[in-house]
Amino acid sequence: MHYVKIEMMGDKKLVSNVSLNDFFYSTLSKKNKFVTCPLPEEFIFYSSLTLEKYAFSHHFFENDNGNVNEKILGLQFLYSQGKAKEEKISELKDVGDMVLVQLGLFSESVNKKLTNKSYYMAIAQNAYQQLDKLDMQFYDIPNFYKLFATSLDKTIKLLELVAEDFNEVENSSYLLNLEVPHKKAI
Repeated sequence: MHYVKIEMMGDKKLVSNVSLNDFFYSTLSKKNKFVTCPLPEEFIFYSSLTLEKYAFSHHFFENDNGNVNEKILGLQFLYSQGKAKEEKISELKDVGDMVLVQLGLFSESVNKKLTNKSYYMAIAQNAYQQLDKLDMQFYDIPNFYKLFATSLDKTIKLLELVAEDFNEVENSSYLLNLEVPHKKAI
């Protein structure tokens, strides 16, 4: 069982979930109810699986002879074009999913790069559309990746809203409660 510790203004809450996927799914589903154009449950489920996979940093980086480097998604996408079908599927999925996570949760780090958000969006949409052409289905949903590519911007915006909540909870633990006399700032 995975545990997520959330501390808010001095009150401690312990949120438990059977898996990270359950945690991400419930968090995304709750936030999805309050957006003006909610996403289909299938997109929420796919996104939660993707977030669970990329919660572990080794999926974000390449290990080249002991050197850890950030994946260059444009090159990875280009190199995938010459690979056999199964390997191409894996590479395209990795490219699309990494963009989903990077733009959804870590958009500020993308803003610091030479390329902009629209570049990464185009790469991810192309990757997902190619996955769809390779006759890929997600849980027997025909044209899933094509549909997901068309809603990628909305999905990323939902992830950004969730990321804002995560950052707000994280930053709130550093706020001083000056109304409580026995607490002192150090």
